[in-house]
Amino acid sequence: MEALNLRWLVFVAALIPTQALATTYVGSDLGGTDLILLDGDVLEGAFTNVGTFWVTAGATVFVQREIHLEVHADTILIDGSLSAEGAGDRGGQPGLSPGAGAIAGFNGFGLGFGGLGGPGNCVHGGGGGGGGHAGRGGEGAYYFGGADIGDPGTTYGWGGSPFELISDRPFGSGGGGGGSGCTPADGTMGGSGGGSVLLEATLITVTGVVTVSGQSASAVVTGAAGGGGGGSGGTLVLLSGVIDGGGNLEANGGAGGDCLLGAGGLAGGGGGGGGGRIKLFTSPGYLVNTEARGGTFGVSQAGGYDATVGGAGTVVQETYDSDGDGLLDTNDNCPTIPNADQADANGNGVGDVCDVCGSTPDPDADGVCDPFDHCPGFDDNADNDGDTVPDGCDVCLAGDDNADQDGDLVPDDCDICAIEPNQNDVDNDGMPDACDICPNFDDFIDADSDGAPDGCDICPGGFDGNDADGDTLPNDCDQCDGFDDSIDADSDGAPDGCDVCPTQPDPDQLDGDGDGYGIACDCDDEDNDIGPGVVEVCDGTDNDCDGEIDNNAIDANEWYADVDEDGEGDPLMPLMACEQPEGYVSNNTDCDDTLFTVRSSAAEVCDGIDNDCDGEIDFDDCVLADDEPIVDTTASLVGCGCTSAPTGPSGVLAFLPLLLAGLRRRRTA
Repeated sequence: MEALNLRWLVFVAALIPTQALATTYVGSDLGGTDLILLDGDVLEGAFTNVGTFWVTAGATVFVQREIHLEVHADTILIDGSLSAEGAGDRGGQPGLSPGAGAIAGFNGFGLGFGGLGGPGNCVHGGGGGGGGHAGRGGEGAYYFGGADIGDPGTTYGWGGSPFELISDRPFGSGGGGGGSGCTPADGTMGGSGGGSVLLEATLITVTGVVTVSGQSASAVVTGAAGGGGGGSGGTLVLLSGVIDGGGNLEANGGAGGDCLLGAGGLAGGGGGGGGGRIKLFTSPGYLVNTEARGGTFGVSQAGGYDATVGGAGTVVQETYDSDGDGLLDTNDNCPTIPNADQADANGNGVGDVCDVCGSTPDPDADGVCDPFDHCPGFDDNADNDGDTVPDGCDVCLAGDDNADQDGDLVPDDCDICAIEPNQNDVDNDGMPDACDICPNFDDFIDADSDGAPDGCDICPGGFDGNDADGDTLPNDCDQCDGFDDSIDADSDGAPDGCDVCPTQPDPDQLDGDGDGYGIACDCDDEDNDIGPGVVEVCDGTDNDCDGEIDNNAIDANEWYADVDEDGEGDPLMPLMACEQPEGYVSNNTDCDDTLFTVRSSAAEVCDGIDNDCDGEIDFDDCVLADDEPIVDTTASLVGCGCTSAPTGPSGVLAFLPLLLAGLRRRRTA
């Protein structure tokens, strides 16, 4: 009765002049409202919880290309046309003639795509193969000695249950594109496959047509080019206790493209598309017409061969009634146990034979009878977080409702401050004072998402958690990585570790020669070999900018003071210098730089002094101060490097060599 009233309202509204505007509807939960469709409207996606779904008389409503359509409604009325023709996988592109020579077409798309038509020998363009689905696609044609034929599309399909159909309802496949000739002559594009539609309702009435047929390929009207293959039929599934109305359900294959007016060429037609699949889950005796034939072949009036037809599709009717009680499972309140009377004593939507509560009230139909229902109105068995509290009554859906350490009746897992029941919030930022990490500022404003609220963020715009050098400044805001930014001896704002002049204020940090020393402390900022800290060398330049030239040069020579001017230096008075200073010599062999007569080159004499700096006094020879040989054997000569003369002949003989040496000296003198 309601459906008749709706039709009457639309009939009356049609008498009022209006300008119809086509609308695209995207699938959603309609909450029980009706969906009334007019001419040109477009549908895509899944529509659930629809009251009445109505395609009005005279209207053609289209299904969006390559998007499955599902409708789950109380009532479905198709008085016009619901068309998913050619809304499946696309056909192959044709071969386009470059004017000289010929090229092949392209394969269609989809699981059972039609093969391409070949280019042949210039004037004999091959026809594309038809797309396959429930039926095999037709074979493209050619003329002997000409183009390769388009391979037919293969069959494919799905299982028997509607649930498999809902999750896997394939589109029809596209036909192959026809090959070109070179007269010039372009092939034609393969037809697209049919779309995919599922309709479910308590009542489905079709007085018009629902089609998921494949698209036919266009004919070749000039030149010797091949026709494209037809697209295969798509998938159409209906689930309802009653399907009537006498209308048509179609899943036909598209026709192959004809080859007309060959202009001297001998081209082939396209293969027909294979038929699609129609499956009806309903009570026996449905009252609609069904058709899933293969597409007709493309004829060749150009002297080539005709193509072949597409294979027929399938139409299957099943009574989807698992328990055999005459009711579709979708409408059965106990689909696993026969209960034709659908008795439901407690009115919870579950048949008594399946309801553990029987006649005991269980309005939420969760199988837990009211006296024992933990969460009335909700399913006690739904407990996603496993805390034994049903989701419908769960205070903390993502945590354990039983843990509440501060006793504020808010479970810890959902308590923003689980340690403080008072929840005072002085700065009104939603974070209780006891857990407020940034008092007087909003804890939830954190532009850089580093966990530190902006009001207390020492590094706004960077991550506060990393501080490689331990100077309390995060890496992202650290001015001087690897050094303590707080150490700035010259207070110029540049931390000493990265300051080009750490001892002299240099806020601009200018360094003209790029040697790491700024202009404020670099005595020559145009020479990167000169600057504080550069090693001084003997080159007549102040390399280290200490105000002195060649001082403390690394390659300086060591010189020794020669106070007594005897040519030998004092080892205790060294001096490093690039050039020899006045009063200094390069050796350090003088053991007493106050006496000219004492040096390493002096002769040792018996004077109680180490004259030759060998570390021994009066030991080198036995010459007196006046160069006289020592002949006296008295004890007074002991200590001048010679022992006392021994008594007796052996003693005189012992001094004989010394006496002779003294005589030789006198003669020499």
